[in-house]
Amino acid sequence: MREPEIPLLDGRRFFNDCMIVSRFIFLFGVISFCALQLCAQDDSDGLIFFDALSFAGGPDVSSSRIDFYVAVPYSALDFTHGGDGFTARYRVRLILNRSDKGGVYDTSWTRSIQTLEYDRTTGAIPAFEFFQQRVAVEPGEYSASLEVLDYGTNLTSSAKRTVSVIDFPVYEFSLSGLMLVNKIRENESGHMISPLLTSNVSLVKDWYFVFFEAYNYTLTDTFDLTALYRSRDGEIVWSETWEKPISRGKSQQWLRLPVEGFGRGNYLVEIFATHRGAPGDTLAAAKRAISFQGTAERMPLSKAELNDKIKKLRYVANQREIDYIEDGGTFAEEKRRYAEFWNERDPSPGTPKNEAMLEYFRRIDHANKNFRSYVEGWLTDMGRVYIVYGPPDRIDRDPFATDGRPRETWEYYARRLSLLFVDQTGFGDFRLQTPVPLSEKYRY
Repeated sequence: MREPEIPLLDGRRFFNDCMIVSRFIFLFGVISFCALQLCAQDDSDGLIFFDALSFAGGPDVSSSRIDFYVAVPYSALDFTHGGDGFTARYRVRLILNRSDKGGVYDTSWTRSIQTLEYDRTTGAIPAFEFFQQRVAVEPGEYSASLEVLDYGTNLTSSAKRTVSVIDFPVYEFSLSGLMLVNKIRENESGHMISPLLTSNVSLVKDWYFVFFEAYNYTLTDTFDLTALYRSRDGEIVWSETWEKPISRGKSQQWLRLPVEGFGRGNYLVEIFATHRGAPGDTLAAAKRAISFQGTAERMPLSKAELNDKIKKLRYVANQREIDYIEDGGTFAEEKRRYAEFWNERDPSPGTPKNEAMLEYFRRIDHANKNFRSYVEGWLTDMGRVYIVYGPPDRIDRDPFATDGRPRETWEYYARRLSLLFVDQTGFGDFRLQTPVPLSEKYRY
């Protein structure tokens, strides 16, 4: 495979060599960055993307480097209207500190960008500016920081990454940092990849890839590569091993990893290289943080979470609809049917949020926090009414009724409803006294 060097963008030419998303290409071996999926990394304020990966510095693996990748969305900037278009100005600052030596690299540059389309400035049409930088470094532990100052608002967006850089020449076999990738396609000049520029791997369907370089200077050309997920408490929740041919010298490698069936939260993905058939003989390892946060807010990520979500549909779905979801047979099919159920109720299709679903589960959360009795709050009479009808327009409380049982009356003016709840035990067990049809369902 032909492996041209990554073009080094120095501080003077750095921003002059960058283009808008539709034309931008990063060379990484024989790699084109395309179909970008952007999202904030860990330790970020959520407005910009920043990643930092360690590699051997040259073809002979005689040094080390850190490669930085930056994406600034137009929607994070303040544009002013003038003439026939819109203009924004901002400053980027990239800082690299070594844990035992302090600052080793600090550079900044200023950009002025223009667009004729208003929708680009708001994010309705996604548009980004991309930058790449390479810095030669010594082995050690590093902290990389990115600051983007928007001159329009004088506000700063920031992101941070920690990077471990090994002394590559010392080892006969080593691995680079791990890049998260959405797609890999082969063409006449090598391979084209679509990086997943986010730590939330739930955004992809079925699976994603980790891409890395292997530096093999042993006399062996076949190895075992093991990938695993480690939860926040250190538990290994998934692993798989592949036999992989790895030629002598520098080569590009990738492994396909799953996204289904893992609980919401932060994990480590770890890659281990061992001699064939010798799982305890680790030659090299690499790891990075990932997260499972769902493809949309409140979407379930595991079978247990999905079962809980389906159980809580009783105030919005009828039994036939619930049975249809539960009869999917597999987790993937049940999840698809669950998503289909909520997509049909989405008041704004095509947008990232499903307001109807978010409001429904917001009401369930409120009920659990405020109406808990001998059962969870969402199962109480007050919980059911709140979830179906929403917050009342007026609440009248009578804690000293003649029979000694506290009472509450909820008024819904538009519905012309006055609902009486009576505490049956004196311990917050409010039961609905006013008949309300059980067939009444939540509507956004």
